[in-house]
Amino acid sequence: MSYRNAMFWALGAFTITACGSADDGQGEGSAVSSGPEALHSTLEALDRVPTGYGVVPGGFLVHKDCIHEVPEGAIVETDDSLTLKGKTIARYGPCAHKRYRLAQGGSRRTAEEPGTGNGWVESNWGTSSQTMFTNLYTGTWTVPGNPTANDGQLLYFFPSLVSSTWDTIVQDVMQWGSSPAGGGQNWGMATWKVGGGQTYHSTLRTVYAGDQLNGHIQIIGSDATSQTWFIGMVDATRLTYTYVTAKTNTNPFSNVQGGVLEAYGVTQCSDFPSSGPTYFSAVTLYQGNSYTQQNLYNPSWTTQPYTYWGWTGPTCSLSVSTGTQGEAWLYY
Repeated sequence: MSYRNAMFWALGAFTITACGSADDGQGEGSAVSSGPEALHSTLEALDRVPTGYGVVPGGFLVHKDCIHEVPEGAIVETDDSLTLKGKTIARYGPCAHKRYRLAQGGSRRTAEEPGTGNGWVESNWGTSSQTMFTNLYTGTWTVPGNPTANDGQLLYFFPSLVSSTWDTIVQDVMQWGSSPAGGGQNWGMATWKVGGGQTYHSTLRTVYAGDQLNGHIQIIGSDATSQTWFIGMVDATRLTYTYVTAKTNTNPFSNVQGGVLEAYGVTQCSDFPSSGPTYFSAVTLYQGNSYTQQNLYNPSWTTQPYTYWGWTGPTCSLSVSTGTQGEAWLYY
């Protein structure tokens, strides 16, 4: 089964229905400046991960009561309930806990970790010229070699779309380490919808060094108050997939990352993968002035190296390059 066949098979496994309530996705990050740093600039930075919190991709500390795995085929509604085949299977409501970010140099553990880096390390970035992005076929990337050191580090690699208000991010995530989605000393893949309210992820699937991964993020439904996103990943080597279907409010998604490296608890170069760089191939990207439009578009791409993000961990061989079609080379 090809990647796209697997994705469209997953897309066809359920029926999308409309929902009329507004998404609780504003939170702390709604009134922010434009630019990738705005994802985090208004959040309080903490030196430790508080009890009951987890580090989710996108750069946030979220209380575990507000992080949920979505069963295959279920839909995240805008009122933070889950429906499956038209029936409500869970109701969460607004998240009762603040979001934070982990300060550069802060610790994921009780013991001090001198020289620790936390947060986004390097990325590339583009913006839409019309109202919104409506469809992203991510590049293909290869699962790198395992890190040779185990310092409890957590590594996230992903392409993503971010809303115009920088309050919500949808991502196809490859991870190393233990995250709120699970995992350990191995590679895994899961898709995420992270916003100012509840946070959702698909089932974490194990992947292995050398596997070829692909992603697909697309609006597949909309109405006057919501838009429905399919966020999927495929391991094309092993023909496994994972996905989330989530509704958001109507804030358009107008920012794109072709490749991001985000890391926590990194204290030495051997905490990074043992092979590299991680290369994300060219993306196929569509935009529109309405949710139904699919206009092929290639933005101007810029890079944000580790100095842009204020990385305080070991610099190793850190650098990032971008191609004219959104390709990203992430060196570590």
